[in-house]
Amino acid sequence: MKLCGHLLKAAGCLATVAGILFSGKEALAQDSAAFGKIDSTLNLYLAALDGEPPEIQKENIDFIIDECEGDTATARHVALKIYDHFKSSPVMGAEAMAIYLTDTRFSTGEIKMRSDTELAGAELFAAFNRNSLIGMKAPQAAFTTAGNGTVLIPEDCKGTLSILYFYDTGCPICLMESFHMKSEAENGMLGGVRARLIAVYTGQDELAWESYISEYLPESTDSLEVTNVWDPGYSSDFPRLYGVLSTPKMFLIGKDGTILGRNLDTEALKTLISRITSPPQITPGEMRLLVDVALGTYGKKDCKNVMALVDTFREQLGDASGMERTAFLEALYYDLRYRDTYPYKCGAAYLANEEILSGTGQWNSSTINDAKVFTRLYEMTPLGEIVPDIPLPDMKGTLYSIDSPLTVIYAYSESCRRCEEEMPVARRLEKEYGGRVRFVYIDCDKYDVEQFMLEYYDLSLLPAIYLLGEDKTLYAKYLDTEDLENLLGQILREPSL
Repeated sequence: MKLCGHLLKAAGCLATVAGILFSGKEALAQDSAAFGKIDSTLNLYLAALDGEPPEIQKENIDFIIDECEGDTATARHVALKIYDHFKSSPVMGAEAMAIYLTDTRFSTGEIKMRSDTELAGAELFAAFNRNSLIGMKAPQAAFTTAGNGTVLIPEDCKGTLSILYFYDTGCPICLMESFHMKSEAENGMLGGVRARLIAVYTGQDELAWESYISEYLPESTDSLEVTNVWDPGYSSDFPRLYGVLSTPKMFLIGKDGTILGRNLDTEALKTLISRITSPPQITPGEMRLLVDVALGTYGKKDCKNVMALVDTFREQLGDASGMERTAFLEALYYDLRYRDTYPYKCGAAYLANEEILSGTGQWNSSTINDAKVFTRLYEMTPLGEIVPDIPLPDMKGTLYSIDSPLTVIYAYSESCRRCEEEMPVARRLEKEYGGRVRFVYIDCDKYDVEQFMLEYYDLSLLPAIYLLGEDKTLYAKYLDTEDLENLLGQILREPSL
């Protein structure tokens, strides 16, 4: 949802900026103060691009600069404004766009920087950062451990999350960051997620390094493996490859060796790891909409198609992690389970039996217990079986004494708002179908449901509407009055009834 929202905002701002550029190029070229007319809109446009994927950012940046074709002053102002935004942005990864502009616009001479000195600085920044941008494979580098072993990046990072932390013993900020990291590591900062910390000393004083390790850096824990390394001769060229012009500098490298985060501190690292390792959250509203839209492509809303939809989702989650798969299917289960009507209940029961109660997956105990209760309720009196006989509410006979082609059991409560809304429809249907359908209204607040009904009927959601045949075979359950009306209309159109 975020991506679509930002793109809509960006598109709107883009159109506005383009309109201003088209209408005021000449004036803007003549009067530099007039550039203020587009700066506020450019700020909105750039804010809308923050956090978007690099390809989206590049496409939008190129579009707005290219709209200034033929107006060198305006193009230069816009390009520099965009460069400054991304160069100084606090958004992680934003510097990639500053490098992109340097490589494609400034270094090529297409657009002039403010000065040769600033251009040299931009090119130096690009040279020291372009190799370690988010989404790239971590640059190859070899470091030496205190025991003269070798750690290879990214080879030794694969298979686990790796934190690459560059520091110097004489750096005050490093001292605070190292101490913070050590304290957080002792308190389980990763929340049980397994990771490796590769702490890289950027200096040459071995004694100072050894003292710093023992005093300020974390030790290995059950979830954090700590490896201390250095490269005193800079043979790996790590300052250029990882942009270590100053310290501290921290990266998060994924299990496949891809850079997931850069220029992190300990708090940002914790947040990023939590976001990466936590299953994606889907709101109940989003899941309901997804099910409604997807089920609409199957045609008829029946048990068979809801089960088919469940299987489709299961197949599409084949490449997802165990946590992601469980989180999605759990949201799907609860959406189907708490809908009113039978096809959805049927899908929930199917999902519960195939996944939640199958003994596989990473289901929490509350979901497992809920699935056990729900499936027990769902399996009470299956469709096609004759329901047990019960006394009628007025005690003048029993259910079996009713002589009618169809019987509707309508269980309700006076305190149930939904029951109150559905009741007038039920009364109208009773009047409409006259002697062909007998309605039995059971007030659960007055009727002894515990003795006569709870063992056979699911009354967890009211009103509970059941449709029975002449011999009291259960035709349908988990109905609402709309479904009941449609079903009665279909059945009673048959000549035999």
